[in-house]
Amino acid sequence: MRPERVPALDAELAAALAEIHAAAFAEEGARGWSAAELLGLCARPSARLWVSRDAEGEPCAFLLCDLVLDEAEILTLATAPEARRQGAARGLLTLGGADLRAEGAQLLRLEVATDNISASGLYQSLGFQEIARRKAYFQRPDGRIDARIFLLDLQGFA
Repeated sequence: MRPERVPALDAELAAALAEIHAAAFAEEGARGWSAAELLGLCARPSARLWVSRDAEGEPCAFLLCDLVLDEAEILTLATAPEARRQGAARGLLTLGGADLRAEGAQLLRLEVATDNISASGLYQSLGFQEIARRKAYFQRPDGRIDARIFLLDLQGFA
C-alpha cells in the first residue's frame, strides 16, 4: 500500500473513491458519497485528501480531512473491503497526521460508530482518545447508533 497526498481531485479519481466509499460503508447500511459530493468537498480550501494505492497502482483507500486554523477533522476514512487489514488505513492516518501537523494542526478529531470495533481499535492504537459520545449520530437501516468522538493531539504524533 502506498499512501500519497492528492493536491487536487479529478473526476476519474473521484469516481474510484466513490466506489470505495460505497463498498466500505455498505455493511453498515450507510449511503456512500457520490463522485460529485467528493468533488465538492475536495474543492473547499480547507479540504485535505490522501489516497492509498495497491500494488497495481489502483486506489484502495482514502482519507479526507478538513483543516481549519489549528484543528483538523476526519470527514471520512474508507478502505475497500478487499484491502482491509493490510495497513492502508494506518498508513493514511500516519501520513495524514504528519502532513496536518506540518500545516499547523494541533488536534485531529473524528466520530466513529460505537459498533465499529475495528476502526475504534485502529484509532486508539494510534493514540486517539475518546472524549465524548453523540447520541443517535449515525443512521442505520434498523435505527440510529451513537458515535464515539475521538481526539488526537498531533504535537506528540510521530
